Amino acid sequence: MIKTYKELQFCITADDIMNEQVYPTGLFSRIFCPCYIKSYLHSLRWLDYLSSNRHWYNLPLYLYYRVRFHRLGYRLGFEIPPGSLGYGCRISHFGSLTLNPSSRIGNYCCLHNLVTFAGGEPKRIGNRCFISTGCVIAKEVYIADDCTISANSLVNRSFEKCKTLLGGVTAKELATDKPSWLSEGLYNEEWKRCEQLRLDMELPENIIFDRKDS
Repeated sequence: MIKTYKELQFCITADDIMNEQVYPTGLFSRIFCPCYIKSYLHSLRWLDYLSSNRHWYNLPLYLYYRVRFHRLGYRLGFEIPPGSLGYGCRISHFGSLTLNPSSRIGNYCCLHNLVTFAGGEPKRIGNRCFISTGCVIAKEVYIADDCTISANSLVNRSFEKCKTLLGGVTAKELATDKPSWLSEGLYNEEWKRCEQLRLDMELPENIIFDRKDS
């Protein structure tokens, strides 16, 4: 949960930095081609913050973001429960994206479209993971840090080895010691900016949740 306004500011800024290549640039694009993904993520972070700060004077703001969040989710095809995403999450495309309420996705993860977290069992995704288009995560699973799941894979068991490429139906290890997606070019620069901001704001790494917590 996002407990303080300072944490909220960081989470929103980290999301914005990691999605700079997704969000439109320029005045014309911002006015006539608005990025609903940005608005959705902002609403999600605000709901997470307001849910952990339940005061009567926050009720109008909570209702505003609740309605906005559901409308944007319907437009984009997203169903992401507040409190399930770590900070610095990159969502590359609009389209079907469904997480169950017990999902926990670590910091600096990348989610593509047509990703489904099926069933009600808890699912724990580590930090800096890359989940490609069409993946289905089923049953109770834990995925270690820095893993990559290739497109159209079905993951129904845990993988506790970091930096592993997973793929197939059902998923298996395709390669080990694979560098994180954040090691590439602009992604790496964005990640470093976010981490520097976190250090400057004197915030701990586990702001939202410990990814192994239930």
